[in-house]
Formats: sequence, C-alpha cells, structure tokens
Amino acid sequence: MTQAQTDALSASGKTRGMVHWFKNYAATFHSTAQPNGNRTYRVIAVDADVPETRHIEFPIAAGSSPLVIDFSDRTQAQPLPVDPLLDQDRIDPLSVLQKLLHQVNQVQACDAVYRVYDGKRRYTVLTNNSATGQRGNRDLIDAGAAKQVSPNVKCQITLQTETDHQARLSELDPAGLKADALSANRRQSPGFWPFKKQEQTMMIEFKQDSNGYRFAAFDINSPFGTIKGRPVP
Repeated sequence: MTQAQTDALSASGKTRGMVHWFKNYAATFHSTAQPNGNRTYRVIAVDADVPETRHIEFPIAAGSSPLVIDFSDRTQAQPLPVDPLLDQDRIDPLSVLQKLLHQVNQVQACDAVYRVYDGKRRYTVLTNNSATGQRGNRDLIDAGAAKQVSPNVKCQITLQTETDHQARLSELDPAGLKADALSANRRQSPGFWPFKKQEQTMMIEFKQDSNGYRFAAFDINSPFGTIKGRPVP
C-alpha cells in the first residue's frame, strides 16, 4: 500500500500459499482526486487468468451517485446497478482508508461509519479502536492526552453487506433503513474482501513517525488463518 500524495492512494495484493489454491487472484487498486474535485477509483486485476477492470467516478457534489465508466469481471457480467437513492454520497474502498488515516492523524481515534460502493456491491464499513472494541469518543481526546498516546494506533474494521447490517442500520442512520430495505433481495457476495462472508473484519495498525501516522500493517481474518499485509518498501 502506497500513498504518494495526500489526494491519491494505491494498494496491490495477490493470493499466496494455501489461499492461492482456492483463489488465484492479483489486483492493483487506485483512488485519485481529479482536478475538478471528483474522485476516480480504478481496479486492474487478474482472476484465474481472466483480466478484470473497474473504473468508477465519484462526484464531489453532495447527494451525487457513483458513475461506472468501465467494468469487466470474471464472475459478474455487469456492474451492480447504481441506485440514486441507495448510493448517493457513497465512496470507494480506498477512500475509506484515506479518511481513516486522516482521522488517526488528527485525533488518534478510529470511530466512524462509511458507506461504500465498489462496482460489485454496496456495503457499510464500521471502524473502532481495537483496544476497547467500542467506538471511541473523539471529544475526550485533548491536547494533554494526545501527548500520551502510544506511537501505534490499531483500528478494527468491520465490513457489513446491506443484508447483514440492516438490523443495526436504524441506530446508525434511521433515514437510510427504508432505503436499504428496498434492496434486501439483491444480495451481493464480497469481491475484494475474501471468502464471501456477509460480515468480515480486519485490523489495521498505524505507526507514528516524524511525519505523522502511516499505514504499518493489516490483518484479515479468514477460514485459513490470518492474512497479513505490510507496506511496500
């Protein structure tokens, strides 16, 4: 995972070891801010020797919906249709990580809720501090406390597909409960996140250096153990 500048974020990965026998997959992901303020999400991947691509634009204007420009996938002929009601103001997956990094640098806390569209599905991402397992309170972090914060911050990330999080949606966004219920029968299996579970979790660690906090490591829970990721040198 690399971050060349504040308005661009890239990540790449491939299956190895035991996991490779179940899914032969490699991909590169890019999220970049355009001069007009819109954000572009691109995926270049190979799944079982079949090339895949995704190119999605996310307008900056409030209330806007994503625009799928290009899409090809081994297991899905067409992208998930964009719904003006369900998908307004959603962001791409890498923007979640970018917003999380910004938040950690600002208040050393992870508590947030993000609504995501990636071309294959829509879902909600919940983030919280792993030390307590509870969503933190940023208001409690003052200047004095910030000086005592550990050099590392660990965040637990939970991805919930729409059918999985509907029961909890009312406490997060009561206005969105009815909207998401409209698509209850349109179940989407996870794409980038492995093993096609309705709810998935991962742990991301941020390490502090002279320039602030940076991505240090991530661990994804899977049926075969923990998948570990580290920054590219």
